[in-house]
Amino acid sequence: MNNFNDIKLAARGKWPFILADSGINPGTLQNRHGYCPGCGGTDRFRFDDKNGDGTFYCNGGGNPVSGDGFKLIQHVTGCTPKNSLEQVAGLLGYRPEVEPIHKYRETRPHQKPSTQGYALHIWASTNRNSAYVRNHPYSIEKNINNSFGAGRHSSARLFGKSSDSLVVPIRDLYTNDVIAVQLIGPDGTKQTYGSFKGHALPLGNTLDCSLRRFVVEGWATGVWFFKHYQGHCCIYVAFGCSNMMNVATWLINNRPGSDIYIANEASKQELVA
Repeated sequence: MNNFNDIKLAARGKWPFILADSGINPGTLQNRHGYCPGCGGTDRFRFDDKNGDGTFYCNGGGNPVSGDGFKLIQHVTGCTPKNSLEQVAGLLGYRPEVEPIHKYRETRPHQKPSTQGYALHIWASTNRNSAYVRNHPYSIEKNINNSFGAGRHSSARLFGKSSDSLVVPIRDLYTNDVIAVQLIGPDGTKQTYGSFKGHALPLGNTLDCSLRRFVVEGWATGVWFFKHYQGHCCIYVAFGCSNMMNVATWLINNRPGSDIYIANEASKQELVA
């Protein structure tokens, strides 16, 4: 392992990215008093990131804790100083006696922290029980009677506030691993954590390329098409119209087979009519 000073210097200015990829909610990483991702206090934590070293302060209900980004990881996860060093070194691309891979660009004021870490944290703690998902207000409104690949989280952070949200996974089309999530609030408000460009949520038997295949914009639309064709189809939810052609192109290049249809709300109306 490279020495601590090397890792600390490499991490300087990149802590918002590193902490988010470590599973810490990026919504808590603000320089004002708020929710603590470590102890859970609602108004006792501040992330001031002095000198780009990831510094924070938590009054801990009268038992203050403070330090740099390594200490914050320890505070949140309960890991040892050695574990936090190894974790950060791994995220930065360090290996013993090997030059780092520069995963993170320099932080600029207009850049937002990576949110993939929080996406994976949310998905890992999501309840995927079908009955729980179908009883969510959004599912009821959209007549969704099963989980269809999604889950539900009672305290996910939707635009900085706790919300009873559906959690729809976004998967790497090569590996099927979850790499991002879309949260859907009771009123249909949506927020995505992690990058979805070129990725999607497949619904149905993706191995049977003879099935009718649709690329759709949103999860509820995908469920509608899947139910309309009674499951005799394969749906790819692209999570935005700007990503639909990316997904369709990937399918053409990597999964040759039946025709691929770009399906939107207008397509639904035609089928209903």
